[in-house]
Amino acid sequence: TGQKLPPGGGAQTLDLTLIGFAAVEGTVTVAGVPAAQATVVAQSKGGGDQYAAVQVSDGKFVIDRLPAGAYRLSAILAGGAGTGSSAGVDVTLAAGARATVTIAIEVGDVSVVVSATPKPGAVLDAFQVFLLRGVVSATNADELTQLVLGRTDARQALVAADQAARLEKVVPGGYTLCALPITGDLNDPAFAVLLQQHVKELRVYCQRAEIAASPLEQSVTIELPSMVPLSE
Repeated sequence: TGQKLPPGGGAQTLDLTLIGFAAVEGTVTVAGVPAAQATVVAQSKGGGDQYAAVQVSDGKFVIDRLPAGAYRLSAILAGGAGTGSSAGVDVTLAAGARATVTIAIEVGDVSVVVSATPKPGAVLDAFQVFLLRGVVSATNADELTQLVLGRTDARQALVAADQAARLEKVVPGGYTLCALPITGDLNDPAFAVLLQQHVKELRVYCQRAEIAASPLEQSVTIELPSMVPLSE
C-alpha cells in the first residue's frame, strides 16, 4: 500500500501495511456457450490503477498475483468494443485465496438503425449516438462519456446527419438512446480539438427506447437542435 508524505523536511515515521496477493479464475460464455476468443480485464475498484488483461482459452481464464481488493472483471469479444459484445462482474479478492467467477456475454441479433432529424431552424451536420441499457441520464458529453466508460453494454456510432447510425447485436430490452448533435466540419482538425476542449458544454439529448425481439431490424428517430455554439 502507499501513503502520502506530509510537507516538511524533518524525518517521518510511517507504518506500511503490505497487501497480500490473490487470484481469480473463471469462465466466459457467449449466449451460454464457452467463448472461443475473448479478453478479460481486471480493473481495481479502489481508486488505484492496478489492472491485468489475459486471453481466454476455450472459455477459461486465470489471473494470478492480483493485490487483494475489489475488482471489476470485464470480458470483451474480439471486435466487441462499442458493440455491446462484452460483459462484466464485480469480485472482491481475499489475500491468499482464489476466486471463481462466470462472465456471461449476451449477444443479440437485433440491429437498431438510428436517424436524426433537425428541429425547425436547426443546422445539423453530424450526430453521435449512444445506446445504453436501462434508464440513464446525462445532460452533456462529459457526463455521457463517464457513463459509457463505466459500462460494458454501450453501443455507439458517429455519422453524418444525412446518414443513419446502425447499431448491431442488440439484445432486446429497455434502453436509453442519447444523441449529441454536431454543427461543424469534423474533418477540420481545429474543430475536432474545439469539441474535445468543450465536452462539458456539448449538450446531449436522451430518450427511452424499447427494443423488441422482432423484427430483427428496427428504426428509431431522434429530433435534435443545433449544437450549442462553442467559444474559441
